[in-house]
Amino acid sequence: MPKPLLIILFALLPILPAAADTAPEPADQARAAMGEFGQRLRERLVATMQAEGSVAAIAVCQDEAPVIAREVGAKHGVTLGRTALAVRNPRNQPTVWQMPLLERFDAAWRAGEQLLEEALPPAAGSSAPYRHVRAIRVEGPCLVCHGEQLSEAVTAALAERYPLDLATGYREGDFRGLMWAEVPAR
Repeated sequence: MPKPLLIILFALLPILPAAADTAPEPADQARAAMGEFGQRLRERLVATMQAEGSVAAIAVCQDEAPVIAREVGAKHGVTLGRTALAVRNPRNQPTVWQMPLLERFDAAWRAGEQLLEEALPPAAGSSAPYRHVRAIRVEGPCLVCHGEQLSEAVTAALAERYPLDLATGYREGDFRGLMWAEVPAR
């Protein structure tokens, strides 16, 4: 390479953009994963309900939701899940860090304040994951399996699959629980 060209390249180095850190911010990473998880699960549930009925949708929540969470989590480099104060699936029991958030979100919603999400960054220098939660609000289609009045078929299917089910009696707009994401420390 001719010497004048090298001089020009070195002269331009200070004004060339630095190599961008391609890793998204943990909050953006968590939000993207939760958004995709929620969208994919909702689409799958609605499609199943339309094609096969509400009883078949119960299997989607039990069997397919964890698979979707793992797939989306792997794509985004996070761990995803759902939890609630009144769980249907025992695998979704709240953890120690989730319980106070659930209680605070629930109390706020009961008081008329709708907390929608919260970021929980780790302490400086900590190797703990970044955590993010988003409220799950009961929507119209949710009432088929989580509402106050359920069909006999849904009631029977829930009793068979979830004998300790606590996740019924909701109204549209109620706080149902939290979707959560954990982003590993970098």
